[in-house]
Amino acid sequence: MQQGAPASPAWQLLHELAAAGEGGDTLDAAQLGILVDLCASTLRQGEEWGFSDEKLSVLLGLVKETHAASVRGRLTLEASFRFFRDSLLNHSVQRPPFSIGVFAQHETRAVLQWFISSYYRHYKLYQYAFTDRVTLDVSTRHPWELVEAPPCPPPLAEAITNEQHEEELERQRQE
Repeated sequence: MQQGAPASPAWQLLHELAAAGEGGDTLDAAQLGILVDLCASTLRQGEEWGFSDEKLSVLLGLVKETHAASVRGRLTLEASFRFFRDSLLNHSVQRPPFSIGVFAQHETRAVLQWFISSYYRHYKLYQYAFTDRVTLDVSTRHPWELVEAPPCPPPLAEAITNEQHEEELERQRQE
């Protein structure tokens, strides 16, 4: 949306919804900013295509749901794309109660191409920004600290001969 241009009521309402973040209390400021930017670019693109309020709402819902499922399930790019494609197709074919035809075929194709070139181009960045940070404390130890040293052998001055050793063993066996 351009500076100074009057915002449509749908734009204002959906922008406030995106800013709230649906669970925005768990998002930090950077994540909330990224989510608002994603929603704003989605709405901007939908308005550029001349979508009605219903289509804008469905498009925004699809984008937010895909993003939430991708982050929540740590989906691969391919799995996330399948999720988005299936959801979009459910809103492109009129088969009540299973799906409702909101988008025409050419609109579905345009939405799919746009989402691939915008969201999936930066998919790894979205995943990184919304992944919980884990701090790991690592300590290193020298291998000698882990190995127990053998006891010191007696000095050679106290050593006994082999015959004396065998006699001692024989005496222990007899006892």
